Amino acid sequence: MPMTIEVTDLPGRLKELLQIMETGSEVLLRDGDATAKLTTARPTREPHELRTAGLSLGAAIMSDDFCDPLPDDFWDPPATPTLYDLPHPNQEN
Repeated sequence: MPMTIEVTDLPGRLKELLQIMETGSEVLLRDGDATAKLTTARPTREPHELRTAGLSLGAAIMSDDFCDPLPDDFWDPPATPTLYDLPHPNQEN
């Protein structure tokens, strides 16, 4: 049978509820007519299985000038308007 607790009682009993949930028991939170079920968050994989190094070697290549400074005109506004410069259809001029 799940344990039911009112939301107003939650702050003082949070540690207790976490210990109950570790055992696999269900905890329901109630706030008037609203009810929420608390569940434990468990990883779907073991930490060492989350990522494997080297699977995408060569998939991304940086150019030789990647770390070079950008040219001064890089920061100039574009000569043609962009989508951000155009008025929104619902916007009044």
